[in-house]
Amino acid sequence: MATKTLMAFVAVTLITATAEKCMARLGETEAEIRARYGKPDWEQTKPEEVSPAEKHLHFRKGNIRVMVVIFKGCCASEAYSLLTKDGDDLPGPEAADQFEALLQANAGGSRWIEGNAVAVNPKMNRFWERLDGEALAVVWKYNPSAIEIQDIAFVRECRRSDEQGGVGLEGF
Repeated sequence: MATKTLMAFVAVTLITATAEKCMARLGETEAEIRARYGKPDWEQTKPEEVSPAEKHLHFRKGNIRVMVVIFKGCCASEAYSLLTKDGDDLPGPEAADQFEALLQANAGGSRWIEGNAVAVNPKMNRFWERLDGEALAVVWKYNPSAIEIQDIAFVRECRRSDEQGGVGLEGF
């Protein structure tokens, strides 16, 4: 009896761990991202001396354009542009229905909570924070058919780099 209980516990644990790994996007390596999306339509790498050094990978998977930022070897940001079957931007209200699934795919075992976008930035249409404080997501007013999901450490590094560049200290 104890053996069956232990085996059931191990099976549930493995299934849960595997499902969470399959759903995670932020933090995946470049190899994992390429395995998920295939060969990128195009890519661009910023030189190491340009802070923050990063690689941009652009994919098309079905009716979704995906732009991934690789930073320090892992996925630090993903932007999803939702398209109609004709390749046009999906209207905002229809796109909003799919944002929840994209957020859940990047939950990393946590939950998302929607905040007051306008209070954060008047150019935002919607804004979410992950309850573990490790990620955020934004839909901008200028592009309501796309959602950006970013690792908070990457956001902070970009902000720091922008501040340094603004005073002529790029790369320090």
